[in-house]
Amino acid sequence: MPVDQPLVVISKSGSKRWISAADTAARKLGLKIGMPASKAQAIVPNLTMIDADPSADAAALERLALWALRQYSPVVAVDGMDGIVMDTEGADHLQGGEDLLISGLVNGLRARGLTARAAVADTWGAAHAITRVTSAETTVVPVGGVAKAVTGLPIHCLRLPADTIHGLRVMGVETAGDWGRSSAVWFPIVSETGALSPSQTT
Repeated sequence: MPVDQPLVVISKSGSKRWISAADTAARKLGLKIGMPASKAQAIVPNLTMIDADPSADAAALERLALWALRQYSPVVAVDGMDGIVMDTEGADHLQGGEDLLISGLVNGLRARGLTARAAVADTWGAAHAITRVTSAETTVVPVGGVAKAVTGLPIHCLRLPADTIHGLRVMGVETAGDWGRSSAVWFPIVSETGALSPSQTT
């Protein structure tokens, strides 16, 4: 298959079919995760679509986590259906620092035919959110900079319960910054568990 051939993975539930993964060529043409398969085909008539195989994907992700464990950090885990998370504290200096660690990680995945985004932050939740929104391949959030880094992020990527996200959107809250500006309590801090935790303003 040509490198520039747009390719997407299609997941389904009942009669619904949507994009669950897309290659670089497909994304450049405007295709996005969650887009209905029919709409994607209308936008890109020559689109190549393959059916998702959750079991095979999970097994492949476990193998990537093991590779990262051996190469980059003694603490690595699968993060959802499409990511891995690692504790780089104490391990980054072995790679020449945080920037070199994550650039090496992304390059290593590219050598395996995979496109990835990586972020280093004070918390797992912040890194998780940033990698799922930013277009940058690598991001290093300075120590103490999590609140500023997540301010513009959409609330759907902040690992909040679905009912919480729905309630916030009803109130007109679309980003973490909106949430803080609309409340007497400021909620910019992403906890180690990945949920937003309140920090009372004074």
